[in-house]
Amino acid sequence: MRNNPILLVNVENLPPEGLERQGYVSAEELEFPADERFSLAREVHVDLFISCVKKGILCQGRINAQLSCTCDRCLTSYHSAVALSDICHLFEDFAEDILDLTYAVREDILLAVPQHNLCSTSCRGLCPMCGQNLNEHDCGCSRSSGETPDVWRALDQLDFSE
Repeated sequence: MRNNPILLVNVENLPPEGLERQGYVSAEELEFPADERFSLAREVHVDLFISCVKKGILCQGRINAQLSCTCDRCLTSYHSAVALSDICHLFEDFAEDILDLTYAVREDILLAVPQHNLCSTSCRGLCPMCGQNLNEHDCGCSRSSGETPDVWRALDQLDFSE
């Protein structure tokens, strides 16, 4: 669904002084991947300046996105802002008259997504015994008595004989 004029640049008609593109792009237009850990919460704001240089087309600018994430520790949903203020792409080889910036903008956002999604740095996660979200309140299971869970117990029950 690459039809957003903000991300499409007619290279043949690029003015010598450059071209400024500003506006909003949806997740569908960016072909943003479906992921259970994060997604785009709303449209992405792009502010780009495209200019012709000796070796090709230079695209510089800013991207602001709002992600809807799932915390890796407690599995709750939260929003995280992604603000990229210094993106820069040089496009040297392109065979078409229209330069599509969709891939570059999408990859910039994906590279800014943290490897570990945490709702807060002090997130306590889930109790390994009962699954209670420890950020909401402590649980009353044996975990609080210092007993550690036997996480390998399920593997002991596997039967490999056939």
